[in-house]
Amino acid sequence: MARKKQTQIDPNQAAFSAAWQQLAAHPMFRPMLRFPVGAWQRAGASAVLVDDGGLVATKAIARVDSQGRIRASQAYRLDEHEWTWVLAHCLLHLGFGHLASDRYAPDAAYASVACLAVTRFQRAVKLGTEPLLAPSELPSADEAVLLRQWREAGVPAQLANCGAGGNASDLVATEGHLVGPVGLSLPDWPAQFALGLAAAATAAVDVAGGARTSLTDSASRRQPWDRAMSWFLSSYPLLGALASRFTLVADADYDRLAKDIRRLRKLATLRGTGLGDVLGESLPWTGSPGRGVNLDDFYRRALLDGYTYHEHEGRGHLPAGLVAEIRVLQQPPLPWDAQLARWFDEHVPSPQRARSYARPSRRQASTPGIPRPGWYWPPEPVTRCTFGVVLDTSGSMNHELLGKALGAIASYSAARDVPAARVVFCDAYPYDAGYLPVEEISGRVRVRGRGGTLLQPGINLLERAPDFPPTAPILVITDGYCDVVRVRREHAFLVPLAARLPFTPRGPVFRLR
Repeated sequence: MARKKQTQIDPNQAAFSAAWQQLAAHPMFRPMLRFPVGAWQRAGASAVLVDDGGLVATKAIARVDSQGRIRASQAYRLDEHEWTWVLAHCLLHLGFGHLASDRYAPDAAYASVACLAVTRFQRAVKLGTEPLLAPSELPSADEAVLLRQWREAGVPAQLANCGAGGNASDLVATEGHLVGPVGLSLPDWPAQFALGLAAAATAAVDVAGGARTSLTDSASRRQPWDRAMSWFLSSYPLLGALASRFTLVADADYDRLAKDIRRLRKLATLRGTGLGDVLGESLPWTGSPGRGVNLDDFYRRALLDGYTYHEHEGRGHLPAGLVAEIRVLQQPPLPWDAQLARWFDEHVPSPQRARSYARPSRRQASTPGIPRPGWYWPPEPVTRCTFGVVLDTSGSMNHELLGKALGAIASYSAARDVPAARVVFCDAYPYDAGYLPVEEISGRVRVRGRGGTLLQPGINLLERAPDFPPTAPILVITDGYCDVVRVRREHAFLVPLAARLPFTPRGPVFRLR
């Protein structure tokens, strides 16, 4: 029995059909195409590959008429990407309204300007591969300006054939009432293209957000809770900024475990029975927890983002107290800075002014006969406060940390009227710098030593110094790479954020950010 001959598919026809199917799946062109909707046929554009002598005579690749019929020539053998460019070029002519009765003109200048506008759009959105040798740089002037210039001076030779019509125009206008091939009224091409353009923009946002894998992928159906969350985010942006970070999980197993506590207690994980194997608590050591943030930072950022969006969109007025509190969050004080200031207030008190009638103040206009006491500094000698600083100057201490630490010491000393501070530099051996004025601490200080790290001799030097008050506190500045330190008076440690002391400190520890 003779074998049946297998029908061979023309590669050109296969590439043409694949290109048309690709455009039919694209959200930008889907509203413009003709396809069945249930038992009904929707009128739209159609494309066919024909053997037409008129197309061959004018070296045209394809033409499109006002009824949405695209006729492509079989004389051109193109690949799928090139056919995609040709078919998209014809569809964009319809979408741009180049065949509308109130705009169309049969002259060559109009056809060239229309093809130029479509080609510029195709290059911007990267639709297919151009089968023609068009210039790499296209004019960017307005279409109306180019049309007027080209009608007066003629179309440039390099731009005369930038479309799919060859030596003639690729636009074919039909007269009379626009009726589709199946007797249906044709749609408004620019209106349908506008719908497709909006759908393509939505699909692009979904692809960027991970809801779709590509533009041609079908969008997942949104659940009622997703739609409710979207409405809440758009209606209440200030509170929605907090909810925007939440993920709604529709999991039947999780819902059953959340409701059935007894079953949850009987389940065993790798950690044991009734215990979860996910570490939800804070880390058992100090330092930066990686890229995560704590709840305070999360709420602060969410409120700031929501308030910015609320103000930008003009969503209405907010209570003055709430606005004031949110604006305070925009410039939060550094935690280590605030804690260090409180420590200075407790242990380094500043001299206080007093009131006296010996220095009367200005009399009030309402009661000129009543004298008012004035402020003055007591003339009698008072004990000035000071404190000691043990500064780790080993090789592991960087210059930025030293600058921040010395700047903080100088600013708080000046704010509390401390004339000088006792500074001791420590590496492998203590270097007593004596009492340094505040101005020298905030300026250029010669830091001695950049060797090893031994802080205990420097602390012993301060505690045994006869000219250092026994009640003065000591501030130890180190990066944590030191020995065990014992301080027998009020003291505090100033360390970097991720540093860990090798011992249990008895005084407060301020972490420098």
